[in-house]
Amino acid sequence: MAGSLEGVVCGNIGVGAVGAYWTRFQIKEGADVLVCDKNKQRARQVAEDYGATAVDLDTLLKNSDWTSVAVLPLKEVFEVMAQIGERSHLLKPCSFLMDHSGVKTGTKSTLDSLLKSTGRQVDTFTTALRKAVEGRDDVEAGTIHLAFRPDVELEDQNVYASQVKPAEGGLWMPRVTGLLASHGANVYQMTPDQQDMVTFRHQMLIWLPLLAALDAIRQSGSDMSFGEMELFTTKLSKPFFDLMKRMVSGNWRVYWDTMAHHPFAVEAATLLEQSMHELRDKLVQGEDAGTNFEVMYSHLKAIAESSSPERKTGKPVMVEIYY
Repeated sequence: MAGSLEGVVCGNIGVGAVGAYWTRFQIKEGADVLVCDKNKQRARQVAEDYGATAVDLDTLLKNSDWTSVAVLPLKEVFEVMAQIGERSHLLKPCSFLMDHSGVKTGTKSTLDSLLKSTGRQVDTFTTALRKAVEGRDDVEAGTIHLAFRPDVELEDQNVYASQVKPAEGGLWMPRVTGLLASHGANVYQMTPDQQDMVTFRHQMLIWLPLLAALDAIRQSGSDMSFGEMELFTTKLSKPFFDLMKRMVSGNWRVYWDTMAHHPFAVEAATLLEQSMHELRDKLVQGEDAGTNFEVMYSHLKAIAESSSPERKTGKPVMVEIYY
């Protein structure tokens, strides 16, 4: 079944940046696309721009072979999944329900971590997705997270895929991931928990210090504007300035929602705080800390220079590293 989407009806719930991206992609692949959004004017505009059809939720669910949910703020994912669950009888047999949120918190281990770090007992995006298709053994459910801005080409971009609920004879996850890989994407198949650990290390531990650095610039009391500071960036620092600017301009809620809902965000902040304290202590010691810092530096250098596994282009890769 891998290949184009001729004869397939795709339904996209939420047509912001990500939903519009999927709409364009699916139409280019030959699918008929239905769109639905609480902002009806936006749904009509996206439909007009790309050749889709704006419909209500019931019509979308009844007619779609592949239904995607991409809504913000992330708490609305729970509301949409509950609405789908109430209408699960409308879902077509052998169809596919897909969520795009970048946070999964799929099993008890991550829930326990969230409860321990924040004191909050919450539902999870993965359990909400499972509940939406509860009782429908003929409906497949999974998540596809685009780990890149939805205004760039797929070539050499990372995509994280998690199978949440297989269905007997279900072929949608391999079909969708195979299609993305055929366009040059690096598709990594993993469990929901693995995805949370990947984003913990590659988003939380990067985004948080960048936001802290930007806030430190604000607190430094400099009369120089951020734009003026960019004039003095080097080739090394320029990408960091660009990312800081992107995180607080445009749709900043994407970053904040992901951090606020991530089960390991508090742990990430704690680790970063510990690291900054260690570095501060070494700075206070000055040259006397040289030997200790050399040991720390050698460890960091080994991590930075470790080789990456060879990418397998053209097909999805099953993640075999368990964190």
